[in-house]
Amino acid sequence: LRETREALRQREEFIEESERKLFEKVQEQQEKETELEQREEELRQRQASAVPAAPADKPATPPVKPAFDEFNE
Repeated sequence: LRETREALRQREEFIEESERKLFEKVQEQQEKETELEQREEELRQRQASAVPAAPADKPATPPVKPAFDEFNE
């Protein structure tokens, strides 16, 4: 009977330790995911602030003249 109780106690300890490790891994994964999402958002904000917006009354790029073509002139 003592051996059975000891085996059961060891099994319960193993299960609890496994659950604890799994919980820690899940928590670490969630923290990494949150950090990556924050980095992505910061990158988007930096890219948005680095690209100046064109005024509403002017086009974003100047009109492009067609290249000179000596055969079609």
